Amino acid sequence: MKSESAVLIDAKALARAQDDVVILDARSPLRYEEGHLPNAVNLFIGALMQSRADGAQVLGPPAQLERVFSAAGVAHTRPVVVYGEQGSCDAAYLFWVLEYAGHKSVCLLDGGIEAWVRAGQKLTRSVPVVVESDFSLKPDYSKRVTGEWVLQHLHDESVVLFDARSGEEFSGQDRRARRGGHIPGARHCEWTRALCPDLTFKSQKELGALFEALGVHRDQIVVNYCQNGVRAALVYVAQRVAGFPNVCNYDGSWAEWGNSERYPVESGT
Repeated sequence: MKSESAVLIDAKALARAQDDVVILDARSPLRYEEGHLPNAVNLFIGALMQSRADGAQVLGPPAQLERVFSAAGVAHTRPVVVYGEQGSCDAAYLFWVLEYAGHKSVCLLDGGIEAWVRAGQKLTRSVPVVVESDFSLKPDYSKRVTGEWVLQHLHDESVVLFDARSGEEFSGQDRRARRGGHIPGARHCEWTRALCPDLTFKSQKELGALFEALGVHRDQIVVNYCQNGVRAALVYVAQRVAGFPNVCNYDGSWAEWGNSERYPVESGT
């Protein structure tokens, strides 16, 4: 069912397999209502998050994730395909959360809903009847890190940080927290660099070359961050496509790091 990377699926393959998988639409409820893939269940990523006083939107507690996934009919025994639109950052975030939650068979529709339409497949406005599941979280803690973990590993050569934000955010010109800039030592890799012009992912070989050119080795732990972990999740997926074995997301990201005097900051490029 999946592509060479075992992370992505193309539209034609999904059309053949759609009766055998749970399909999750990560877009907003409004966009879902305007048209979605047949049998797709809407799971807007905001339902998985909790807002904190420091401005960060982080992953919710286990009970929240279990409740949301159960309501969507997600079960460990059935493969899941997630999709979004316009680069699919939201879908990438949902992909990352499912991997963190311990689901062993999840992939992302390469190119999102636009690729589905380009392949000649139909959309629907019909909402499927969902058979609720009893989803239990089996956390893979290697997929997620905290600000404190990052702080403790800033000078650890076995860890490399990737900042998925824009160049202006990275340099501090575009400040979206009390402080601008980036985490010291982070490599800049704006999320769009992982995509082709049609918003599908670059090939496994191209992505491997991209990250290796930025100085990452396959035996390192790769930590991705952005403003709140969503754009970072797309880079996380790209690294999974490229075959990097130890990748994770810092979902507190700049909303947490940039707003706390506890954490050091660099500015400039």
